[in-house]
Amino acid sequence: MKRYTFVTLFALAIGASAFASTVRVTVDHHLSAYGPLHAMKTVRAVFTDEPLAAEVRLDVFEVPQIPSSGEHLRALRALPKDGWWKELEWQLINVKTERQVLTSQWRVVTSRTEERGPSTGDNTKAVDVRSLIGRFHLADALAPGDYKLNVTIAGVPSQPFLFAVRSGREDDVRDIYLATKAARTSDFNSYRALQLQRVKINPTNAAAYLELADRSLEDGTLTETQQYLDAAMASMERLMQQYASSYPAWVKQQKAEWEPRAIRIRALQRELPEYFAHRREWRITTDAATGNYVIRSRRDDRVVREIAARP
Repeated sequence: MKRYTFVTLFALAIGASAFASTVRVTVDHHLSAYGPLHAMKTVRAVFTDEPLAAEVRLDVFEVPQIPSSGEHLRALRALPKDGWWKELEWQLINVKTERQVLTSQWRVVTSRTEERGPSTGDNTKAVDVRSLIGRFHLADALAPGDYKLNVTIAGVPSQPFLFAVRSGREDDVRDIYLATKAARTSDFNSYRALQLQRVKINPTNAAAYLELADRSLEDGTLTETQQYLDAAMASMERLMQQYASSYPAWVKQQKAEWEPRAIRIRALQRELPEYFAHRREWRITTDAATGNYVIRSRRDDRVVREIAARP
């Protein structure tokens, strides 16, 4: 009885699709949030200076409780492990014009197969599932705009995946674009310039100051590291002051999350003169369990000491 109920719930969980087997397509993207707090919007952004990459996942399975489950099943099960992606039909639509964008062939980069379910000893699945998973690159450059991508294989369609192509200069993605470029550079001067562009656009961007301080611990000076940490504290306080009257519940939540971190930052600042005096031998990390900063030996990763979070 328990197994029947579990299978029934499993069937309901996959929705009212005409097929039990499913195919899903996703595009690698950066999630950008923008706009006022009361009307925050998000966009899945792909930048014009990076390749367009997609992942397709085909899950082939049968659920006896769904009459249509066997439809197309024979064709899906007959797909070869090598070369199954050749049966994919791609459709890329420009959302504004509702016209299909003609592109060259999507190039497969990697492909793998997973077998799960009772027959493999995996009891987390009610039925046997064969998954074909591939990653693909599109050589063509897409113009900035909003798009939706979907694929079909052996008659089984995916849901459209909505995303936006941006140059990085647009207001809705400017911050995440600069943050992405900063994360990819190894040159500290370039990194600093990109992060300072972020705070010039948004002076309450405490995250940019904190990221800059983290890199400055390795490549900057004591003075500038202290300045970046002070600026992060001031930025967060300024942000909460801006929202204090309009969004008191949000401010209360942010204070509850920020104040313990602020205490840890102040504790770190007190240790910085000694750390910089020993920077060739030491490095600073964060303890995943406590959130406290930890000084470690560069030579053998030994914990020199944990910086206790005290006001």
